[in-house]
Amino acid sequence: MQAPEQLDQQGKGSGPPVDPAIAQAERQRLAQQWVLQQQTSGVAKPKEIIDDGGGGDKKNKEIYVGNLLVGIVTADTLKQLFDSSLAVAFPNQNPLFKPVIHVQMAFDLKYAFIQLRTEEMAAAAIQLSGMELCGRPMTIARPSGWADPSSVAVMEAPDATL
Repeated sequence: MQAPEQLDQQGKGSGPPVDPAIAQAERQRLAQQWVLQQQTSGVAKPKEIIDDGGGGDKKNKEIYVGNLLVGIVTADTLKQLFDSSLAVAFPNQNPLFKPVIHVQMAFDLKYAFIQLRTEEMAAAAIQLSGMELCGRPMTIARPSGWADPSSVAVMEAPDATL
């Protein structure tokens, strides 16, 4: 029995068969490369991680991940994906501490909240929004109720004109 040929958008064969696991690994590798490029261009500066994720506001280290394939994507799947992607993006981190601290799947398994070790990792993870997982583009964003700490600090600053 012959493997099915990869089909383009019109349903026509476009080349040799492609293993879905290999295609997913390639997409993940490209996403990791993109995060690394963002880091080196100064968008996200990694800082060495020597703690267990303490310090800072927990909400600033949390991300929302949506559009998950129910029955296929699990908390372990997400943990492995983000641990591997962010470990490449933050090579200076202590290898004893993985980037993902906790994954909380929603009751209906369509979305999850992931607590990461640092705010910088959360910001880098958001850049992966749109990356496909099990054939579906993930929506990665800040959870509702999140406020940018820099804008909150400006709003709380006393008015010097009084």
